[in-house]
Amino acid sequence: MILHNTQRSRRTAFTLMEMMVVVAIIVVLAGTGGFLLMNSLENAKVDTAKTKAKALGQAVQQFKLKTGRFPSNPQELLSPVDTYLPVVDQEALLDPWGQEYQIQVDEESDQVLVTTTSSKGAQIVVVVK
Repeated sequence: MILHNTQRSRRTAFTLMEMMVVVAIIVVLAGTGGFLLMNSLENAKVDTAKTKAKALGQAVQQFKLKTGRFPSNPQELLSPVDTYLPVVDQEALLDPWGQEYQIQVDEESDQVLVTTTSSKGAQIVVVVK
């Protein structure tokens, strides 16, 4: 004689506890992913700021080569020197956070120091020789 269990399970849906665990896991994963994404975006802006600062320092050096002197202010880089085009455009003077780069020139060593500050307060300094 073979006995069969005739009782069938009536459970066909998820319990509230199971749903809460799944939602909690999703929230943790989304929070971690959001944090990593924001950190990556800030790092990309810092890298962009360094690249633009180096290009701006090179533009100051180019201005000196064309005119024999360093610009007295960054706005001089916007006006044409010996061509019909300016050395840089207006956007090149602004960092990724919308602030103007600070330019300092050491005329003895012909070094250009370009600085700015990130949104987190970190100082970004680029020296162009």
